[in-house]
Amino acid sequence: MSKDFYDKVAKKFGGYGYGTGPRYKSEYPTGNPEKIFKKKLLGLSSKDKIALDIGCADGKFTL
Repeated sequence: MSKDFYDKVAKKFGGYGYGTGPRYKSEYPTGNPEKIFKKKLLGLSSKDKIALDIGCADGKFTL
């Protein structure tokens, strides 16, 4: 999706973020969450496994 698409979403809904709730808190406050996730993911993977990412948001954190 293009930047123009997300600009339209932000304009229509007043922003693009987490809403009015509490700010995001890391589940890994003392470590790098991307490195921790990658380590866990690689620990579960093998050459015979396939991963499917079905999620929401803009895909910014998709590997």
